[in-house]
Formats: sequence, C-alpha cells, structure tokens
Amino acid sequence: GNSRCDVYWNNELAQTIRLKRKGYLQPYVSPSAATIPAGFKDAEGYWTGFAARARVIIYNTDEISEDEVPKSLQAMKDPKWDGKMGMAKPLTGTTLTHAAALFATWGEKETKNFYRDVLRRDVRWEAGNAMVMAKVGQGNYAWGYTDTDDANVSRIKGRKTEIIVPDQGKDEIGTLLIPNSVAIIKGARNLAAARLLVDFLLRPETEALLAKGRSAQIPLHPGVDAPKEVLRLEEIKAMEVDWERMAEMLETHDDWLQETFEPQEADGKKFLYFGLGALALVVVIVLLRGLRRKD
Repeated sequence: GNSRCDVYWNNELAQTIRLKRKGYLQPYVSPSAATIPAGFKDAEGYWTGFAARARVIIYNTDEISEDEVPKSLQAMKDPKWDGKMGMAKPLTGTTLTHAAALFATWGEKETKNFYRDVLRRDVRWEAGNAMVMAKVGQGNYAWGYTDTDDANVSRIKGRKTEIIVPDQGKDEIGTLLIPNSVAIIKGARNLAAARLLVDFLLRPETEALLAKGRSAQIPLHPGVDAPKEVLRLEEIKAMEVDWERMAEMLETHDDWLQETFEPQEADGKKFLYFGLGALALVVVIVLLRGLRRKD
C-alpha cells in the first residue's frame, strides 16, 4: 500500500511469482518481449523472464575426466561419489528454486524420496553455489552442482574446471533454466517510467550485455550475439516447468526442506518462538498484577 519502488528486477523467478500470488504486482506486456519464448513469460503479463542461468555440473579436470563426469542429477545417489561431490543446501536461491521445480515436475513422493536417498550419501553440503564452485576449483571435490554464472567465474579465474549440462538424454528431464524476471509493482507511482524501464531491460541488447558480463547469462531472444562460452538456448534441453506450480511447491514444501536439511536450526527456531511466547506471557501477567495492585 506504500510501495517505495515501481519495478522489481529479480535474478530468479520463484519469488517473483510469490509476489504475484500475494497480489503485489500488476500486469504489463512489453513490446520488447515479443520474441522471448512463451514458456518464460507469465500468461497474464504479470512478469517476464529474460537472460537465464542454467543448473550445471562443474568438475575439476585434474580430479576427473570428461568421460567420468556424471551426466544426471540422479548421480548424486551413487555411492561411488561419496565424499567427492558438493551441492548447496536447497534452502535459498537457485538451489531452493531447483527443489521447487522438482516438486512441480516429479511430484511430492518422488522428490522427497530423491532427497532422502541423497542424504544417505556423503554429499558435501555448502551454504551456496559459489562455495561449491570454489571447492571444486580447489580440488576439494571432483564435481558439484552450481549455476552457469558461478561456473563462468571459475573459468575467468583460470581454475581447472569445465561444465556438463545434465539430463540431456531422450528420456531425461532436462536441466533447469532460471531466467531473470522483471515486473511492475501494483500501485506504481511512476507507471509510464516503469514501463519504459521494463522495455529497456527486455531488449535483445540488454541480454547481449548480460551475456558478455561475468555471469555469462543465456539470452532468451533468438539471434543475440554472445561469447562462445555462453550456452545457447537452442542447444539445451530445458526442464519443462509449470512456473506457477513451482512457486506453489516452494511455499508448500519450504518447511519440509528446512526441517530435512537444517533440523537443528528448525528446532532452534521453534524453541526461540516458544521462549519469546513464554516471555510475553510472563510480561502480561506481571502487568496485570500491577494493575490489580493499583486498583
């Protein structure tokens, strides 16, 4: 009701859709987005995706050969990789978005079973994708899961790493592409300017700039000029995701992921809330007794 901004630019998608579901966005169909594939745009015009990152496997070329590198997410369940691979916990950022996409694509039972199987293995869990990239580059792990932007930073730093785009087989689900997303806030005070900014961000020229930057983002407009190390949309088998359902799954299963991957922290939060509630109750009782004495 008192927004301080007009345009919301998010480097992923799930939280943008959550804002739409809460009624905080307003629709706008930008002419700049005409050639962006329909699968990366909201059918009602509330958000538009552009300049994506892909979930990829990064590996250390001194530790493992290209022929040995796993080609699928399912490899995380293989005991041969115990202690040799890393991944960020699916609690924040793109790893959380990836988990929500799996819930939306595989369903609750299969996704929970997958994570339970993975937790039985000796996976080295990190706080974020950048840490996974760094540990693989340093040779601490043979391989790990990260995003293309972090993998490109490893390349720039001259580390002995390469990437594999996973799950590209005929019967495999494809890899998750996570676009930037842009939307206009409901009640924007500068609506005309907001639309101009959205039009500017969604141009092919903007995608070309983002492709040439450190994040090596993947253009969604066809024919955008990009460096050779940037993946091409037409060369990737992308996971087919119902984005609305993905956002719903994020809200539905966020607590389960928290309790599964950070059980002590989850219990600690419950204890904190219980303690604060008890303290508040004591304060109320003391105040009531004070009032009675005054009476």
